[in-house]
Amino acid sequence: MPLKEDLKTLLKEDDVLLGTVLSVSGDGWICDVQPEDPDAAVISDVPLRIQSTPDDMGIIVEPVEGSTVEVRFIDGRPVLGKVQQWERIIVQGQQKVELTKDGKVVINDGTHPAVRGDVAQSWANEHGHPYTWTDPGGSGVSDPPEPPFPDDALNQKVLID
Repeated sequence: MPLKEDLKTLLKEDDVLLGTVLSVSGDGWICDVQPEDPDAAVISDVPLRIQSTPDDMGIIVEPVEGSTVEVRFIDGRPVLGKVQQWERIIVQGQQKVELTKDGKVVINDGTHPAVRGDVAQSWANEHGHPYTWTDPGGSGVSDPPEPPFPDDALNQKVLID
């Protein structure tokens, strides 16, 4: 009898196993888990997607290899439950938002750091440039730019520290 059939026989809908993450595949969004019982077979290809919809939206929790996870079984299929330690969490919607364990928020696989809009706005509206003219002679600092950096250029939906 294949392992999947064995699991269906042994585990009920509400059965839960604790185990250690052996490996994680970011490409396939799956992990392999060794149950606490060292004699138990490795549970392969446990999906990392906690919540999913038909249009490929959902939440993915990528556990740290070696950490403890909870594996539940629904209709004999393993489903990742709780995760003791995570590497990153991805919320996949119309935009992809990734939260990393080191505190970064990455939007749509972006690589550029975010600008603190109010700081940039203040700098843009208050700075001047030193100048020296030779014909006719003179020097000083230019006035701030006109028109000023507009308030509505600041995004109120994305806030950073």
